[in-house]
Amino acid sequence: MAWGAVLVPAMVLGAGFAAILSGLHRVVLSQSGEMLKPWLLLGALALAGAMGMQVDPSAAVVLYAVVLWAGAAVMAVLAWRALPGDVRVARPEVPAGWLREALPFAGIGLLAMANGQADVLVLGAFRDDAEVGAYRAASQLAALAIFLLGVVNAPLQPLVARLHAEGDRERLQRAVRATAALVLACAVPTVAVLVIWGDGLMALAFGEPFRAGALPLAILALGQLVNAAMGSVGVILNMTGHQRVVMRWFAASGALTLALLLVLAPSLGAVGAALAVALGLVAWNVALAREVMRRLGVNPTALPLPRRWYARASPREGFGGAPPG
Repeated sequence: MAWGAVLVPAMVLGAGFAAILSGLHRVVLSQSGEMLKPWLLLGALALAGAMGMQVDPSAAVVLYAVVLWAGAAVMAVLAWRALPGDVRVARPEVPAGWLREALPFAGIGLLAMANGQADVLVLGAFRDDAEVGAYRAASQLAALAIFLLGVVNAPLQPLVARLHAEGDRERLQRAVRATAALVLACAVPTVAVLVIWGDGLMALAFGEPFRAGALPLAILALGQLVNAAMGSVGVILNMTGHQRVVMRWFAASGALTLALLLVLAPSLGAVGAALAVALGLVAWNVALAREVMRRLGVNPTALPLPRRWYARASPREGFGGAPPG
């Protein structure tokens, strides 16, 4: 725990420098730290083993701390080199109301942590370790359905912020529809494989006892399919100044998921937990897609929705008028 505390500032600094690079449209550089981190850690562990060091949990955390701080230093250099010259010499100034705008993002992060662990904790209170382990493995495998969503979100964030600031709703519409279609096109065959051959994949990836997680895997994968179809709704709202809307719906969907977990998990076990999580995920995505359409006049999904569903955005949102075709 003591060494783990050393990790926290390195994580914060690394993420901050990565965000600067992403905002400056250096998306590949912004992800370089995360891409190199596991390889650096594996290299450090291999080197420690070759030198005859006893790598216990504490030593592993120490090595991880070294890797994180080295990564944060590299990201700092990259961010500094990417800054325009006038930014480097500008006098620091704290914008009015920055904390008020930042707090919802902190709330979203805390809710994401809580929601991400609620299913395992509730299921663990009612079922044995074997069923919880199979469910946890299934949830990890189901995330493969939307791996591309995380990839496209990195370059999409600064693009959405810029297009919204410029008032260019037509290009924003094209960008979010194109990324949603790409994510869905990748998710459909992935979900089909997970649903049809889920038991074999669970056994291959985790071992024969994990075949029991095949049905929860299918349910979670179908929930992720809806997630893919709705597009990057959270990113779009966050990058257009609607982070409080995201936080409220995150809290509401989390409460719905928790209530469903408490009702379904005791009687249905892992299947009930998967149903609760999938329904909460669907509710969250549909609600945020509706908010994007209502507030921005943009269809964020990969679906050919009727124009009247997003015909006009509220005048206070900065676009107004009819959306692009």
